[in-house]
Amino acid sequence: MSDKVDQLVNPECRELVIGTRKTRTIIVYPLAFYDQKMIGQQVMNYLGDMKKNLTGDESLDITFIGKLAEVIEENIPVLIDKCTDEKEKAFMRDVSAGQLMEFITIIMEVNFLNPIKKGTNLFTNMGSLYGANPSLPQSVKDTDID
Repeated sequence: MSDKVDQLVNPECRELVIGTRKTRTIIVYPLAFYDQKMIGQQVMNYLGDMKKNLTGDESLDITFIGKLAEVIEENIPVLIDKCTDEKEKAFMRDVSAGQLMEFITIIMEVNFLNPIKKGTNLFTNMGSLYGANPSLPQSVKDTDID
């Protein structure tokens, strides 16, 4: 993947070094749009359910993070299959916990965070084409004259 041509063809591919004793470099590919929607929908459904149950209690926050980790863990086999050329058992046998988090971080950035940023910029730019100005924050509070 270090070849410039590969980077130009698909700049969303990322290299990741995995292994605890003997390291190797793998390529992490972006998800196809359909797969991205499917996994994103599962996470959003879960987050919506958990939001209803959060009250600010610290124990619930720990439960929230634990359950979110479960949702991600359930999808790891799918992510390995869809985003790498690796076999799940070989990947999981070689990867450390930190490398697994880096793998998930790459997937989240490439497939979810970057498209949101690009979409926000696109709609902001489109609005400016049609004369819509972004709203500015209110500089002073309204004065009640009654």
